[in-house]
Amino acid sequence: MKQVIIVAGHAGSGKTEFSKQIADRTGWPLLDKDTLTRPFVESLADQLVGDPNDRHSITYLEDIRPLEYQTLLETMWEILEYGARGVVVTAPFVMELFDANWLENFDFDCDLKDSQLTVVWVHCDDETLKGRIIERGAARDRWKILNWAEWVASLGVPSLRETDVHVDNSVESIASLSSSVDALVSRLERA
Repeated sequence: MKQVIIVAGHAGSGKTEFSKQIADRTGWPLLDKDTLTRPFVESLADQLVGDPNDRHSITYLEDIRPLEYQTLLETMWEILEYGARGVVVTAPFVMELFDANWLENFDFDCDLKDSQLTVVWVHCDDETLKGRIIERGAARDRWKILNWAEWVASLGVPSLRETDVHVDNSVESIASLSSSVDALVSRLERA
């Protein structure tokens, strides 16, 4: 059985770092939504909204964002179809994971393609989140910083399946990110 590891979380939570560590440990391909889609997203956002860094307008949410996720997931399926034993996919997946039907349907698709789905939700406290977003200095985060209270108030944690993993990546977290990676890799090796 092949493995699909979805590493999700809000901007700045540490999902990319977690994903890189999983990919390093397993040898599986890593698909990062930003790496895979950012050039066309920025171009479309610039053409349609006049701001290449827009990630909050209705145009982005309804017209551009669905294309990002479609590209990401179709690439994932193709990689699995042509030989990879597993794949690590990272993106916020916020709209998707807060929709129980989406998760159920995606899990069903994985079953049909002889793949086991594991969702990893990486989260951290608001102070850690803000520090990481400011530190990375990405233009696409400008709106979040300028509208911090509004953005943070909109965040939540999805209800996942019992088999999925929650990783606390706060600065004050007892478990390190690498120990969470170790635990997941051990679990995957037993599967």
